[in-house]
Amino acid sequence: SITEMLEESGDPRGPLSTLSPFTTTDLLNSADTSLLSNAVDIKHDGNEWKAIVKLPGVPKEAINTRVEDNNLHISADIEYSTLAGGPNIIVESNQTKRFSHSVVIPPQYNADKLETRFENDTTIITIPKT
Repeated sequence: SITEMLEESGDPRGPLSTLSPFTTTDLLNSADTSLLSNAVDIKHDGNEWKAIVKLPGVPKEAINTRVEDNNLHISADIEYSTLAGGPNIIVESNQTKRFSHSVVIPPQYNADKLETRFENDTTIITIPKT
């Protein structure tokens, strides 16, 4: 049974603690959207401009980037399920969070040469100087 499986997990908070959406600090299950608002860090030096996007738990396939009128648009539609429950009830909830951030690319950087790479839970967007 599900209860037996959860009891075997050994969690000191009880067998249903893994079903509560309130016991996790994971970005996707967190009600604190400030985690999303602080996800982008912009850095630049004389040679390149970088946007470093930290979205823990978000697969790289969910992250979209595009340049329009010298603006970099970064977005992700994050779909996930949460489980909550009590002694006799287990409820699954499917939800979507939307992350969206736009930033102006300074004119001295060549947006046509944008490069994107992924490292763990971080997306790094690099644009060289013109």
